[in-house]
Amino acid sequence: MVSSIDTFAQLLAPLTPEVFFAEYFGRKPCYIPGPPHKFRGTMTWDVLSDLTSMTGIWSSESLMMVSHTEKIPPQAYCAAGVDRRQASSLNPDPAKVTALLRQGASLVLNRLETLTPPLRSVARVLEETLNAHTQINLYCSWENNKAFRPHEDTHDVFALHCEGEKEWVVYEGMAPLPINHPDHKLSPDQREAIKGRPLMQVTMTPGDVLYIPRGQLHDALAREGCVHLACGTSRMLGMDLLTLVWRMALADPLFRSDVPPAQGVGPSGGPDQAAFLGQVGEHLARLVGSDAFREAVTDHQRTNRAIRGDYQFPVTPEDKAAAE
Repeated sequence: MVSSIDTFAQLLAPLTPEVFFAEYFGRKPCYIPGPPHKFRGTMTWDVLSDLTSMTGIWSSESLMMVSHTEKIPPQAYCAAGVDRRQASSLNPDPAKVTALLRQGASLVLNRLETLTPPLRSVARVLEETLNAHTQINLYCSWENNKAFRPHEDTHDVFALHCEGEKEWVVYEGMAPLPINHPDHKLSPDQREAIKGRPLMQVTMTPGDVLYIPRGQLHDALAREGCVHLACGTSRMLGMDLLTLVWRMALADPLFRSDVPPAQGVGPSGGPDQAAFLGQVGEHLARLVGSDAFREAVTDHQRTNRAIRGDYQFPVTPEDKAAAE
């Protein structure tokens, strides 16, 4: 039995990373049947029971419930309380959650990537291989209850199937470079118009992996009680360059200067707006073309992840460590 996923090759096996990057990555979906034991060290019913029993870490934002594509209001499964910061919050009630699960509701757990060593290992493998920030969510569904309508994600998804069976449909349609912004969010009618015919229909069982590129429409329906991990990987976008430009532009006096008014607006005899904007363009081109900017971009890609790390206790005091 594989105790944890420690390499990208293990996660994809029997497909090789070389074939994956040459034929699928960022291009088209990929279904990879795997041995049933592949993710036994990462997620099982017992592990899920242990995680959800850590009641102090869950809130209505991190533990959600869905039934037949509709989100269940938090008030239906939560009780008023306080969170770990002692702020008022709605905290999931195990009895209410279990009652809804018995009625067929689906369970969604968000941000699991740091909660166990095997989950941390999966996140590390994806982040280091893809230079991509990784978030792991868990979906627990029951027979004939579809949690979500056909939809696209704003990131690539690696679905790791852990328990039970689930039918997935990946459609021909792709949303054009979706981002998490209201101006770039498709409506249900728009999704229906572009989704096209099924491109891939697969029944996933434990050990299987399904890769879905950013923007590709898809949905899924459980055949029986099942669990899968959705590993969302977000790479650096062109918009992220604007943040780097802004940070580096602070050192240039031009970008700290007042912008002149248009001709005929405001006091006369001042600097020319057109000339100023021309200077701005020149300075931006110089900044973006600099070695320092390219290094900043590379550094951002290399560190595009949340804070990771392990603690090792007990900790040896500095004076004792020096003496040893």
